[in-house]
Amino acid sequence: MKMRGYQPSENTLKSLQPDVSATTFIAAAKIFQMEGMLKSLQDIKPAQSPITGGNKRSMELGD
Repeated sequence: MKMRGYQPSENTLKSLQPDVSATTFIAAAKIFQMEGMLKSLQDIKPAQSPITGGNKRSMELGD
């Protein structure tokens, strides 16, 4: 896409973030030379704490 001249807007790239893996998102930002937005996103903290131990299975099953 980049070779054909496509350049996504920051909003377009940000809209993909919830649906793609972190590595895919970072790769896309680097491919389109938008690393600056990665620095601004580093300051954003996740809304939920990570799931640890036995709680993960309970969360998956909806218990």
